[in-house]
Amino acid sequence: MKRQFVLLLCVGAFLTTSLVAMFPGRGQVTAPPKYTRPEIDFNNFPIVEPTASFPSDESAKAIRARKSKKYNNKSVAEISEASNVTFLVNEALSSLSALPVDKSSVVLIGEIADAKAYLSEDKTAVYSEFDVRIQAVLKNTTSRSLSAGKSVSVERFGGRVRLPSGKLFIAGVDNQDMPRVGGRYLLFLTNDFINANHSDEDFNILMGYELKAGKVFPLDRTSSKHPIAVYNEKDESTLLTDLSSLLGASAHLPH
Repeated sequence: MKRQFVLLLCVGAFLTTSLVAMFPGRGQVTAPPKYTRPEIDFNNFPIVEPTASFPSDESAKAIRARKSKKYNNKSVAEISEASNVTFLVNEALSSLSALPVDKSSVVLIGEIADAKAYLSEDKTAVYSEFDVRIQAVLKNTTSRSLSAGKSVSVERFGGRVRLPSGKLFIAGVDNQDMPRVGGRYLLFLTNDFINANHSDEDFNILMGYELKAGKVFPLDRTSSKHPIAVYNEKDESTLLTDLSSLLGASAHLPH
């Protein structure tokens, strides 16, 4: 499964556009129903400084270099004071089901213990990495050993870069939010990345749900017509029961 992306450059802040349509008849102006997509909370986007360096430990340095190289983008300039807000359009997002088990190499429940942003190797892009403390592994078709009590790093394109002037450069994928530290999530993970071949080494967040106070809240900010909206504010038990039915005997849901 290789996701297709189209680059979209947005000048200024990322805003939801409202359209007003005028209809003839008695001089009245009629507006369409209000767009119901929730706004992205950029405060959840981790921040990196452009001067951030690789770790001094050689092993950690090699891992970071390999991860950062995946996000290199030769078609755009290095992030600078002249850079504008940048978003990618994920054309595959609209075709995802509410529970994309078939497109996920790993499905797990865990708590976000930490979040950091990193620049690509060539400093043309920014990505975020989240340390997930695993509570339950529901599916794992990779060679990685994943189990409750362990931690795993997962990635998502985007983040914020604090430039020397204090300006915050923001990058992300349209409709995709970032998980928040301290939050508990059901995550669907893939090993596919924008410019990289499939690998069991790294995990990318395909989509997810926050599990909070027994209720479900989609991570991504799609419209109310998207399949994931069916679980919005539903009971966590409903979501997990449906997921268990899809996974069958392989599922080991937390009690």
